[in-house]
Amino acid sequence: MLEIIQKNPDEIRAELDVQITTAKAYPRNVGNSLNEAISMATLNKDTAASCIYSLKRGKGSDSKEITGESIRLAEILLSAWGNTHVASRIVENDGSTITTEAVAWDLEKNVKVCKQVKRSIKTKEGRTFSADMQVVTANAGQSIALRNAILSLIPRAYAKEVFHHAVNFSTGISGNEENIKEKIKSKAATLISKFEEMGISHKKILNYFGYTSENDFTREDCAEMIGIGTRIKDKDLLIEKAFELDDEYSESKEQSEMLNKKLEDTES
Repeated sequence: MLEIIQKNPDEIRAELDVQITTAKAYPRNVGNSLNEAISMATLNKDTAASCIYSLKRGKGSDSKEITGESIRLAEILLSAWGNTHVASRIVENDGSTITTEAVAWDLEKNVKVCKQVKRSIKTKEGRTFSADMQVVTANAGQSIALRNAILSLIPRAYAKEVFHHAVNFSTGISGNEENIKEKIKSKAATLISKFEEMGISHKKILNYFGYTSENDFTREDCAEMIGIGTRIKDKDLLIEKAFELDDEYSESKEQSEMLNKKLEDTES
């Protein structure tokens, strides 16, 4: 028999008081936290690749692919940052959309961030998702909300530094100019081959980037492909929707603004 234990408000308050007191007694060392996060993010190539997330915004010629931190990287940042309380939940399912919410609370600095994400549970034809697909959608929504909350709480410069290390490690591209070109070509070919194993054609990928061969790819393109692969693995992107030129994937206005801000930060 499964026993469900519910805590009363006084118990919850007492537990938080202990957490806050502990956080104040053992404050974080930002330098050590940064080194720990970088070490975890670059543990191996699979881990580094899982830290990269790519999302397409807009359609046609106006579309932009935004590459940034994934929920996996947010989890690494959270673990290394410490003294933080996080939680996520489903707020509402109105039959058309599922609204999820996440909270990240820095117990040491007494700063709390709350983020909500709304996900559609309707197909293009207007049919409602099956029960299983609604669960998958809700889980994805909670992950996105949690990522947004964590990345809004932890300083941007800290997260960006760890992300850059993850990108460099996952692509493995460094060296002199000629050597880099060969490495990029080799990495692009390897990534495309992996997507072909999933059933995504070589031609579709080249067409998506507007290229004619692997010689045209850049390091940023390789990072973008890794990010798309992460979304597929996280069940946040259907294989048949990957590398679509007119992706109708939509996010909440809140997330859109956050991702656009990331794009501006990356370009600056």
